Amino acid sequence: ELEEVISTCRTLVALHPGAVLDRLDTCENRKTRRILLDALAHGGPELLPLVRGKLGSGSWFVVRNAVGLVPHLGGRARDLLPVIHDQNEKVRLEIARALRAMPSDPWSVEIAATYLGDPVAEVRVQAMGLLRGELVGPAAAVVLERIASDEHAAEDARRIAVQALGRSPDDEAAGALFRLLQPRGLLDGGGVRELAAVALRGSPAPRAGALFEEGLRSTVWRVRKACERAGGSG
Repeated sequence: ELEEVISTCRTLVALHPGAVLDRLDTCENRKTRRILLDALAHGGPELLPLVRGKLGSGSWFVVRNAVGLVPHLGGRARDLLPVIHDQNEKVRLEIARALRAMPSDPWSVEIAATYLGDPVAEVRVQAMGLLRGELVGPAAAVVLERIASDEHAAEDARRIAVQALGRSPDDEAAGALFRLLQPRGLLDGGGVRELAAVALRGSPAPRAGALFEEGLRSTVWRVRKACERAGGSG
């Protein structure tokens, strides 16, 4: 009987996808929702525009369902950009999970960088596995620099932000690492600086070498010593 129900739902999706989507929005039975979601996930790319429309809903559960469908219908990370700052943590967590089912690209990395600073630990954990340093571009570099320089951010998030910057071939990422070398006050901790020096030393960005040499020549003792240690001469 269950197989017949599933088959019927898939037929309905093929004939009236909008009606099935609307039924999903009002369905309160968990098992029925799963059946409808499974049927909609097999709807094909032509269903994607309808699902994108649901991302603008004022109901968090409607948005969450739509987010979960996007990767199954051939959607990409950029489709999720309008809702990445949703106030409901369940939506943000679903976005992080959906990104795992999509090909990595600069958009997915930018979202992952944003979620690295999320107040919810589970969202941050999901983001950590999505940060592909080689895909970090200028926009993601700005976000990662902000997280790495935030003394109130989680230490593991700051460390991963620096490491991602160090794997980026973009000069903006190298510039961010150089700025992270600079002191930020009398109580400035050296942990991030040391990590930034090592990351800058191994960065594939075109300007990284010149910036590292500038750090070695710095008149600021803490910057110079961090670079010397990263270069093996400290």
